[in-house]
Amino acid sequence: MRAFVDQHLVSRYLHALKEREQREEVLIPRAEEAMNQLEAAGTSVTFQSVGKLLEVVPHTLKVSPRVNTLIAQRKSPLQTRSGQARRSEEEVVSAVQRIIPLLTERTKRVNYTAIAREMGDISDQTLRTYPKVRILVDEHLQSYQRYQLQQFALREEQLLRQVEASITALEARGKPFTQNDLCEMVGKSRSTLRWYPRVNTLLQQKLTRHHVYQRRRAQPTEEELMQRVKVALMDLSDHGEHITPGKIAQKVKISQEVLLQYPQVVMLLGQYGYQKRKPRSERVEELLNLVKDAITTCKVSGQPITKRRLSGMVGVARATLFRYPEVRDLMTQAANEDKQHRQEHHFQTREEELTQQAIAALQQLRDNNRRISKRAIEKVVHVANICSYYPQVKALIESAIQAQHTTKEIAAG
Repeated sequence: MRAFVDQHLVSRYLHALKEREQREEVLIPRAEEAMNQLEAAGTSVTFQSVGKLLEVVPHTLKVSPRVNTLIAQRKSPLQTRSGQARRSEEEVVSAVQRIIPLLTERTKRVNYTAIAREMGDISDQTLRTYPKVRILVDEHLQSYQRYQLQQFALREEQLLRQVEASITALEARGKPFTQNDLCEMVGKSRSTLRWYPRVNTLLQQKLTRHHVYQRRRAQPTEEELMQRVKVALMDLSDHGEHITPGKIAQKVKISQEVLLQYPQVVMLLGQYGYQKRKPRSERVEELLNLVKDAITTCKVSGQPITKRRLSGMVGVARATLFRYPEVRDLMTQAANEDKQHRQEHHFQTREEELTQQAIAALQQLRDNNRRISKRAIEKVVHVANICSYYPQVKALIESAIQAQHTTKEIAAG
């Protein structure tokens, strides 16, 4: 029970509470520094002024208990929107301490909304701005949650004993039993029993064992099954149907998994073209080798490497190949690498082509005694922003522009 409770204590609520405390630890020194700056500048300390300086909304400061207390100690008393003075924290805490037991006695959920509704003259958001109230409510919620977990563990322990006693009674009959039999004896539905981890684990172990026992008792002998399989094979052949283990299993009224556990049956099916499925490790290795050969063929022939092309060359559907993570990763890596290589090659080819065009454009501008500039080159080669995408072209044009400036300076000197 202790292990179960420890496992479930880290709930969503407690995790959120821990994160809030960590954020508060970071926020406190920043808030103190901001208040010091405001006081030094002669500005009043309020949630709005501190929040503006820290670039956070005032609500974030109000819902952090210790930050709220720090700011409240260094500011003037708050006024409500209606002009009434803010209630003192001691008064509010006293009211909350009186209301929590009342809600508990009525078996109502204790939260800020329920407390504010009972008080009548304050909102749940305002309640959260009182540090001591937050501490009081949070402590109650934590203790209540621990109580709920303890009660759950006790109910599970009681139900576990009841299930074990029912299983013992059913096993004493000497017959396999189903989960419906067990649930009827316990008086709980299967969905209810699943909520309790230890009970659910026990049911899975027991029922699985009895189902296996029941299947074994129902299995025919190998000689009997062989006769039934032969009749099924003749029937399928006479009707010209394709022979598969599934169709045979359906005709002999037995599952395909059980059917293929009989060696003589497997040998008989092999005479009709059936091949027993290889172990997964062998199948993976075989597919990896086929995919590697297909990748090599694509590289040698210069064909683009895609998942569709590889699956077509291997002769296995992509959906089937993707069932094996090792094969899927190899295909994905090869396709991505080939795509990147082709993009780089295309870019390099395009850059070399534009470099030659830029050289010709520079010569044309010099021959016409025109000013060399990036815009002038772009107009000649009919490519916009050429220097933004092609570093080699950019270096060439900038070098030509610099040489032009140098020539002008020499001529002017």
